[in-house]
Amino acid sequence: MALTLQVGMGVSSPVLSAEQPKPKKITPPVYPRGAERRGIEGWVDVQYTVAVNGQTDGATVVLSEPPGVFDAAAVKAVQKWTFEPVSESVDGLVTKVRFTLN
Repeated sequence: MALTLQVGMGVSSPVLSAEQPKPKKITPPVYPRGAERRGIEGWVDVQYTVAVNGQTDGATVVLSEPPGVFDAAAVKAVQKWTFEPVSESVDGLVTKVRFTLN
C-alpha cells in the first residue's frame, strides 16, 4: 500500500491580514502504521496560525474522520510546515489533511 497525501488549504474564518501566507515547505505526515495495516483512510482538519517569521503555531484538530486515528500525525506535520514571512500573523487557517491508500 502506498500513501497518497492530499493537502488543501483554506480559511475557516475571515482573515484580518491583507496577505495570504505562501507555503514554503509542506512536510507530509507519517501514515500511522496501525491504520495502514487495517486499510483505514480518513482526514483531519487542522487549525493553526502562521507567525510573521513563517512558522506555524497553535496547531489543533478541529474535526477528523475517523476521530483520533490520524490527529497526532496531522498536527505533527503541520507544526513542521513553513511559509514565506508575512507582515502580521495570520490566525484561523484550516487545512484538511487527507490520508488515503493506493
